[in-house]
Amino acid sequence: MFDLKKIKITNFKIEATVLICGAILMALEIMGGKLLAPYYGDTVYIWGSIIGVFLLSLSFGYYAGGKLADKRPEDQILSIILIITGISILIIPFIFQPIINAFYSLPRTIAPLCSVITIFIVPSLLLGTVSPFALKLKAKDIRKIGRLSGNLYALATIGSVIGTFLTTFVLILILPNQTIFFSLSIVSLLVAIMLSKKKLLAVICLMLVLIFVLSLIPGHTLSATTNTSNTSNKPLDIKIETLYGSVEVKDRGIVRSLLINGGVMSESDITNLSRTLPGWEYVDCMEIPYAMNPNIKEVLTMGLGAGNFQRNLNQKYNASMDNVEINDKIVEIAAKYFSTTPSTSFRIYVDDARAFAQATDKKYDYIAIDVVHFDPTKGYKVPTHLITQEFFTLLKDHLNPHGIISMNLVGDSRSKFIASEYKTINSVFENTYAFGCGTQVVIASLDKYNITTLKETTNKARELAWYYNMNVYNDSIIFTDNYTPINSFAEIMVGNTQNSTI
Repeated sequence: MFDLKKIKITNFKIEATVLICGAILMALEIMGGKLLAPYYGDTVYIWGSIIGVFLLSLSFGYYAGGKLADKRPEDQILSIILIITGISILIIPFIFQPIINAFYSLPRTIAPLCSVITIFIVPSLLLGTVSPFALKLKAKDIRKIGRLSGNLYALATIGSVIGTFLTTFVLILILPNQTIFFSLSIVSLLVAIMLSKKKLLAVICLMLVLIFVLSLIPGHTLSATTNTSNTSNKPLDIKIETLYGSVEVKDRGIVRSLLINGGVMSESDITNLSRTLPGWEYVDCMEIPYAMNPNIKEVLTMGLGAGNFQRNLNQKYNASMDNVEINDKIVEIAAKYFSTTPSTSFRIYVDDARAFAQATDKKYDYIAIDVVHFDPTKGYKVPTHLITQEFFTLLKDHLNPHGIISMNLVGDSRSKFIASEYKTINSVFENTYAFGCGTQVVIASLDKYNITTLKETTNKARELAWYYNMNVYNDSIIFTDNYTPINSFAEIMVGNTQNSTI
């Protein structure tokens, strides 16, 4: 009869090691993307570099682990490997910035690869040695080697799945990057203690790491949910980590700026929130649809920022407005520091703009798209799934008769991206107009309007330049879900992290 008492828990420490190391490996891979995105953008170059480097490291790790295991098939050797792994993970938060700075001047196709290699090559290679080492330690009967290897590699894969989901859906949501790396380091050291026959050495290493980590914890931290108001005369200067990059709020004089990943997204005059600051005339330009159709009642805006446009529109025109913003922390910051608060006539939904449009049956008189974000590698740009023909077809289906859409695009009107985006919108809306208001504001409508008359009668922008015949180059393309090659453009959306109004 099967007797559970005869099974020693130590028999499963190798299996536990394989499972946990698989989780650590994928957690590192996910964190690699989050760590590098603010500097290189969330591009295929980052993920291609991460996946390629980790696979290459695993290959060398498998080879080295198998060779070492044949020479020294000892638990203690594997314990030492995991101690070194833990230390190599521990130092990542301290070395990544100097490494990124060292490679930042390289081409944007190469810099992420060099950074990933330098930061992650050691821990990923060491973690690759675990599975072949574990197989050697567990192998007792050559006749069962196939089943044993299958079991161990299945455990490693299950661990990878756990690490992926846990990091993506839990850890990143609740912990700063530095804390996640510290936690992974400590877990690696705990596994080393479990395996070590000389536990004193491993325990000492763990205690030193814990003391080091605890010494770095500040007395208090500021988060987006902290009840912080600027009641003193001290200017605001805060930084908050979110799922979509670092968000900063800074005061300089009477100007309060909202920055994401170092790029200025919005600015307000804190003494007069309804005032449009110089350099932000596009906010006024996006009110032009009211000159085209004064009967606009139902409005959908995509993207929030500080909420200057939405707040002014709601107050000036008594609009019934829905806003969709993907970053819940931005919603909190807009309310706390820019007085952009939801109301019965101004509803805010935390969701992806396109997903929201697909899910709702509601129709609108006016849809305004201001979803520009800052990519450190290419300046200001729009997420690729929000620039395609299919996206604008979806928006067209959500317009009432006489409906209008507008889209803010940061860049030179002569750029290939702006021309291609205009061409894409024009492929869905026959009546498409482009206005130069510091940025480029493209307006498309179901009805045809006399733009010359409109320009003469409206004062919605301080300087209203219009491009009725947009210069659409021969090599301009129509963006589709199937083909959006903006990474191949020499210039997408230019921008500067410094604001000219300060």
